[in-house]
Amino acid sequence: MRGDRIYALFCAFFLVGCGTSTLPPKPADPLILPVSTPSPEPLPTPTLRPVALPVNPPEYPYPTPTAIPVVPFEVAGHVLSRGRGIGGIRLSLINNSDWRTISIVTATDGSYKTEGLPAGNYFIHYYNDSDNGKIGFWKTLSRPVDAQGGSYFLPFDVFLVGMKNTPGQGGSVALPFNFRWAPYATASYLRFRVHDAGGPGGKALYISERLPADTLTFSYDGTINQSGWNAEKLESGRRFLWGIYYDGGDAGEGGNLYQDFIP
Repeated sequence: MRGDRIYALFCAFFLVGCGTSTLPPKPADPLILPVSTPSPEPLPTPTLRPVALPVNPPEYPYPTPTAIPVVPFEVAGHVLSRGRGIGGIRLSLINNSDWRTISIVTATDGSYKTEGLPAGNYFIHYYNDSDNGKIGFWKTLSRPVDAQGGSYFLPFDVFLVGMKNTPGQGGSVALPFNFRWAPYATASYLRFRVHDAGGPGGKALYISERLPADTLTFSYDGTINQSGWNAEKLESGRRFLWGIYYDGGDAGEGGNLYQDFIP
C-alpha cells in the first residue's frame, strides 16, 4: 500500500514537470539566405586616339591649277605651297608705270583676283622675312592690263626646305667652302648669290653663272664679281648673306637669301 502511494506521487511529479517547464524554447536556427554577388562589369576597351602622321608630299610636277578667267582691268593668279593652293599669303600687286602698289591676300585655295585696275603693266611681288623654311621673295613676269584684257599670272610655289642648308645662321666658314642647300622643285635654273647684310634688297657682291635646276652645292672662294666694290675678296670676320636665286620660267623668278655667314 505504501509502495503504491510512492509510485503515484512519482507519476504526478513527472507529469507536472513535463507540462509546466519554465525553460525558454530553444531558438530556431537562423535562416541563412544566399547572397547574390554581382559579377564585375567588364572594363571598356580603350579607344586609341588617332595620331596625325606626316604626309609626304607627292612628287613634282603637281597638276597646274585651272587658270582663272579675267576681263579687262583685272588680274588673277594662284600661289602654291608644295604644289597645293595656300591661303593667307600676302602679295603686292605693283604697277610698273607709277609703282602704285595694291595689297592682296590669297583665298583658302591659293587664288587671288583684283578688278578695276588702272591701265598699265603689272607684276606680283612676294616677300617673306619671317619664315626661313619658305621662299624669301618672288617676282612674277610683268603683264599688260588694260581695256584689251586682263592678265592671269602663272602659279609660283612659296615652299622651300630652307633650313636644310650649310652653313647655317651665323656660321663661320673657311673659304673656299662647299655651300649646300635643298632643291626647289619648280626651278628652271638657279644662281648662287652672296650679298652684303641687307637682305634680299641688299647689294650683291657675287652672282654665279646659271646652274642646272638640280644643283645642290657650290664651291665659293670669296671672290667679288659685282661692280661697285673696291675689294676683290670678302672681308674676313664680317657678316654676309648667301642664298640661291631661282628662275621659274614663265612663273617668274625669286629665291631665298637663307642665312648670314662669317668668312
